[in-house]
Amino acid sequence: LNPGTPPQHTSTFPTSPLSISVESAPTQVIPRSLNSATWSLVSEMGDSKPQNAGGGQALSSEGIFYLALLAIQFGVQPLLIKEFTSYGLDKSGIVIIGELVKLLVCTFMLVNSGDATAALASWKFSDAMRCAGLPAVVYSIQNVAIQTSVQNMDGLTFNLLNQSKIIFTAICLYFMMGRKQSVQQCFALLGLFAASALLSHGKSAKSSATSTAEALDVLNTFYWGVVPCLIASLLSGVASGLSQVALQGLKRNSFVFTMELAIFSIGSVICAEFAARGGLGHLLENIQKEFTYTAMIPITTNALGGIVVGLVVKHAGGVRKGFSIVGGILLTGVLQFFVYDDKLSQEMLVAFPVVIASTITHIRYPFLMAPHQYVYPDDKKKKQ
Repeated sequence: LNPGTPPQHTSTFPTSPLSISVESAPTQVIPRSLNSATWSLVSEMGDSKPQNAGGGQALSSEGIFYLALLAIQFGVQPLLIKEFTSYGLDKSGIVIIGELVKLLVCTFMLVNSGDATAALASWKFSDAMRCAGLPAVVYSIQNVAIQTSVQNMDGLTFNLLNQSKIIFTAICLYFMMGRKQSVQQCFALLGLFAASALLSHGKSAKSSATSTAEALDVLNTFYWGVVPCLIASLLSGVASGLSQVALQGLKRNSFVFTMELAIFSIGSVICAEFAARGGLGHLLENIQKEFTYTAMIPITTNALGGIVVGLVVKHAGGVRKGFSIVGGILLTGVLQFFVYDDKLSQEMLVAFPVVIASTITHIRYPFLMAPHQYVYPDDKKKKQ
């Protein structure tokens, strides 16, 4: 029994030869003499975090944990906002305070992880601009597009179109990182899109029922409503793709990356305040007047959610983040049923099994390379 020359430690040897991959290469390397009977013998030689054959990342236990954590945070957040938010506090102030919380928590976690010295020693401003600067700019443009769209179209149409960001994320990851989706995963994404659109339809119908007169006054234009909404969804996919390139492709430390995004976000808010009001005087006065200690509860949980997003993208990918968000929406409905005695809507009852089935399908059926796409070491040597 001659298994041949094993690949490098970046590869994994699962029980099926179709699920082996090399993380850094677009094609897979398999020893010619390694047949299916030897896979169990050499399976222990690989890495403990397998990659699926499409260059995409298999879902590890860490990825599952962070996905669940994000879903819980996203689901609980609306209730915390409702109970503890100080509605007089300026939104720019909320953003700055939240980003400062991210900086403090990430600094503590980075030091506690023991990676602070290595991260700071290799840190360069040019790398920070390349990894976090562009996503921060994209997020800023996305926010402008969202605000423009919301002001020029009804809430129902906006929420339905905004769910297209799930599809755009998958498309952007394909072009940026070559992350392909299997046929089953494509159907799972369509199921998730349908479920999220259904949930958004339910929320919008409930809110518009009390404001029909106001909704009629909103001009649902194509150029200032639909187009900015689609641009915002596309930019959401681009930002997710750029973040995944930085965290997985460039191996950026997730805590460092989140800190860099926080700094750029604070800088953009400050620049916006100077451009709109000529300084920070109004903002500081508003914080001093309207800030309450209880308001820190939703601000802190939202900041922690932003940190978890970075961990989710790193360990599970930007596409699967969408499953957490939709799961969080369902959790919100369940919590509102128990806390506020709100009845579960028909949309939620229909969407719940769809989300579960789509999630299981997307995890269990990753993209696998066809056998003819594999490259063997002997053939590689001949080419060299």
